[in-house]
Amino acid sequence: MTPRLTVPDAAAVGRRHPETLRKALQDGTLHGTQRIKRGPWLIRPECLAAWLEGEQCAHQVAEAAAGVVTDIATRRAVHASV
Repeated sequence: MTPRLTVPDAAAVGRRHPETLRKALQDGTLHGTQRIKRGPWLIRPECLAAWLEGEQCAHQVAEAAAGVVTDIATRRAVHASV
């Protein structure tokens, strides 16, 4: 399993403010996971690298091609409508 970065670690690596990363995670432009609701974000290094380059990471592209909902805003909208 690839080690994950916390927001402070990813911010240091990417030389960005942690709040910038949190906003990107919340709007889905940076891919990350939370094991529990409101838990700490965990970010794959390859996802951070893609985001810093202004691209989607490889697994996001594959999931989008398969029709899987990956961004949190869409997931929240789907969940709210149920």
